Amino acid sequence: LSFSKMMIELPEYYDLVVVSAALLSIECILVGFFTISGLRMKMFNKEFMSQFNEEHKKATGEEEAPIGGYPDMGNGYYAKKLGYKEWYDFNVAQRVHYNFVEQVGPTLILILVAGLVCAKCAAILGFAVVIGRFLYTIGYKMKGPKGRMIGAGITDIALLGLMGLCLYGTYKWTCKYCPCSKKGETPQADLQIVSLLSFIM
Repeated sequence: LSFSKMMIELPEYYDLVVVSAALLSIECILVGFFTISGLRMKMFNKEFMSQFNEEHKKATGEEEAPIGGYPDMGNGYYAKKLGYKEWYDFNVAQRVHYNFVEQVGPTLILILVAGLVCAKCAAILGFAVVIGRFLYTIGYKMKGPKGRMIGAGITDIALLGLMGLCLYGTYKWTCKYCPCSKKGETPQADLQIVSLLSFIM
């Protein structure tokens, strides 16, 4: 098999776009590690899990229920035995991470695609999302759901900006293939952008 090579020329400042996307990905991993992993081992420790050993052995043949409480995600069989404060704290931490995981995929695509429209703008908005997610995490962990509002506001405003850039770029690029547009060859730069979009998606 042979593959043809095509050089793709990226806009100036696109390296900063990639940096913001990379930082967001790293942040998502670290939030999961520092907000929930330690708390899980603290809540569902060996002593706590020992009350399930007999049931666990009957069901699986294993001697001890798993330390860490897996596969319980905070509202399952094991979590019913937690006190209210422990249950609340664990689910706050779980929600902080879940919210990040739910949004990180679409956000990364928005950042990378928006960077093809205006790299400098997309980089700034990408870094704003990183900062917003950090404030969201700290606020939610310290003050519960009410504490997330500042971080959520910054993140949502940045996301609206990224979506606006993506919509503008989508309109601009697709119009070139519309039958009612001016006839002529599509510029090489636009072909490169379409090829890069196909790779990203």
